[in-house]
Amino acid sequence: LRSTQLDVDNIQLLTFESQGEILKVEVSDLSLLLQQDNALRSLQELQLELEKDKACPLCGSFEHPSIGTLLVPLDRAETVQRLKNKEEMLQTKLAEYEQLKGQIKGSIGYISDLTQQQQKICLQKENALQLWRLNHYVISEKLTYKITTEQCLAVDIEQLNRKDLQLTEKITQLQNLELQCQTFFSEKERCLSIWHKAQGECQTSLVQQQLLHDHRQQCAQQLDVQKEEIGRLKKDIKRILKDDSVLDALFTAPKRWWEKQQQIAQDV
Repeated sequence: LRSTQLDVDNIQLLTFESQGEILKVEVSDLSLLLQQDNALRSLQELQLELEKDKACPLCGSFEHPSIGTLLVPLDRAETVQRLKNKEEMLQTKLAEYEQLKGQIKGSIGYISDLTQQQQKICLQKENALQLWRLNHYVISEKLTYKITTEQCLAVDIEQLNRKDLQLTEKITQLQNLELQCQTFFSEKERCLSIWHKAQGECQTSLVQQQLLHDHRQQCAQQLDVQKEEIGRLKKDIKRILKDDSVLDALFTAPKRWWEKQQQIAQDV
């Protein structure tokens, strides 16, 4: 891990170096540009001092072909600010470069220490193996130290194989249980559908029973009313039967009506 980080840091260090070189060139160019601007301003001042038919203070010439053309100076404030920004960026990159350089140095030292420890451990291992080989019991029994990595891991590999087999069995059992659960779920849905249907039919039957019950109560009430009416009529009949004059009037009414009709006919 530390070796991998060291590789990354080295790549980053090269990037910082490249960026630093670019910033150095930019700072140098801006500094040169400011120097040229200073020279340009000096020339401009001299240019303003040139007079016709008088010698140039620099070259002594009496001809001044550029006397009508003033040199345009640089935007000094903007250029100075750019130079300042580039110098700050350069200082930042230099600080990052030095920090990363120290980090790389520390990583190299750490890796060097680990390498020395590894070499020391290997040497101790070889010394221990040599002492084991020189042991009188080992020599007398002619034992050899040939334990390989595969042999050391044989127990672990066997355990992993058993766990893998157990896992496979568990997965198979789980799949069977899921299949059974799916079957049970389908059966549950079917039973639930039947139950809902039966519940609906039962609800309908209950409604019908309630209607029949209400109708039966209405019929019973009507029957009670009719029974009361019958009782009242029976009482009236009994009362009428006890009154002979009413019975005579009732039974002789047709005869009297007929006799009245005959009398009317005779009178006519």
